[in-house]
Amino acid sequence: MLGKITVLAKKYMMEEGKMMLGYSKSKNNHYFWRIVMSNPYNTTEDVHYEMKLIGEYCEQAYKELSN
Repeated sequence: MLGKITVLAKKYMMEEGKMMLGYSKSKNNHYFWRIVMSNPYNTTEDVHYEMKLIGEYCEQAYKELSN
């Protein structure tokens, strides 16, 4: 189910246009997020906010897949 959550969460992000990030499949067939932050002005608070958004999208995807 974890792989499905990743794919669905990214779909939500793309539809809302709030985040742009990718994911890859590892050798063990597990998905993981790939995030590149190239803005030198990003603060710790910015990173915390982005991680929170990813968590919210993943939670939304989990709830949809669990129904």
